[in-house]
Amino acid sequence: MPLAIKISEAGWEPETLARSNFRDVLVERYGKKYLTVLNDGGSVRNVVLTIDGVKEPLKFTMKPYDLRVYDLTGNPVEF
Repeated sequence: MPLAIKISEAGWEPETLARSNFRDVLVERYGKKYLTVLNDGGSVRNVVLTIDGVKEPLKFTMKPYDLRVYDLTGNPVEF
């Protein structure tokens, strides 16, 4: 099943339970399974993503308009 369908079926949640260190790196939560992270800016970003309940923040580099998906424990989800 394509990841877009899985995320859609999980359902968008108003509280992300996560945050990034940049205003233009947007985080959204879907159900109790997924976080999407989008670099909505025109610059490369060295992102620090803090997820509630996860001890260490995730650190990674995102190209402009890059989209990534993680589970709520901080593991990347491939699509």
